[in-house]
Amino acid sequence: MTGLQILVTLAPELGDLGRVRRIVRPFAMVNCAPGFNNTPAVIDAHRRLLRPGRCGARPEVGAEARCTVGMAELPVVGIAVEIDAIVQLTP
Repeated sequence: MTGLQILVTLAPELGDLGRVRRIVRPFAMVNCAPGFNNTPAVIDAHRRLLRPGRCGARPEVGAEARCTVGMAELPVVGIAVEIDAIVQLTP
């Protein structure tokens, strides 16, 4: 759902999601319990959703770098994941 929200936010700003060349680097913060160390698995669905060739991204562009960290809590009560993304656009 967080990946879809990124697209929902981008669409009106860009006018066309076809302008998205690639997701360069998502940074995910995962709300987790002490000892949980599999945070990358939490955002795997996000990576599959926004992989090259999906949602207007050009299929010839390679996979993005990513960063995922576990947090004791996030700023919005009850939120599980927060993702910030750097997005490359076509001119």
